[in-house]
Amino acid sequence: MVFPRGTRYSCHIEDDPDSRMLLAALLTQMGFAVTSAADGEEGLRFLYSEAQCDAVIADVMMPGMSGVAFARLMQQIRPGLPTAFVTGRHDGIELALAAGAIPLLKPFGAQQREALEAIWSEAETVAVT
Repeated sequence: MVFPRGTRYSCHIEDDPDSRMLLAALLTQMGFAVTSAADGEEGLRFLYSEAQCDAVIADVMMPGMSGVAFARLMQQIRPGLPTAFVTGRHDGIELALAAGAIPLLKPFGAQQREALEAIWSEAETVAVT
């Protein structure tokens, strides 16, 4: 698939299929090209592929590799890549902030959309500098 120039690209890692489809649909509606992964290993394979990616959104709590563990490995592959963590738990917010990520609390609404826009604003600033 070919996307228009200026398209923003995201990788979304979420183990729950319904949540993965919901956020992918929201991101697509916001004009983003989305690559979804079911777990951290699949997300890392995507990042190793060197495909364009402007930001990552990962679930904090996943079986196997947690979102925090994924983010640590991701920063070795693509240092400085803006990251957001999705969580349904309030303690997930603390984990996200401690990892240097933007927390997104489920369920998704206007606040989360604004936070997503902030992620891409950060990505665009990083790309320009």
